Amino acid sequence: MNKIFKWNGAEFKFSALDADMIEKFGTIKQQTFEELMEYEKKHEINGVLNAEGVRAECKIIDRTFDKLLGDGAAKKMFSDTDIHERVAAFNKLVNLREAQVESYNKLVQSMAGD
Repeated sequence: MNKIFKWNGAEFKFSALDADMIEKFGTIKQQTFEELMEYEKKHEINGVLNAEGVRAECKIIDRTFDKLLGDGAAKKMFSDTDIHERVAAFNKLVNLREAQVESYNKLVQSMAGD
């Protein structure tokens, strides 16, 4: 099972089934989503964010990566303020988490003889 998250040459140990990660992943993911939605409600103009808004949302997502992967993670991963890149990276992390959970579930099922 892959326990390394890679983005733009940066690598981070990531285990979705580590007790500490289980405890924080869902909470941090939800907090990030809520913070992004709240920011957009207050700052979008006709459904669009300006450059300042994109920078602010990049900072929100950067804090998320730092909380999940360790301080300074976002700085290692991103060199600019591209919101698309950050959302793509977060989706990749979520997909890695799902793959790890699925792998674990298959192991448990094989132990049970199913």
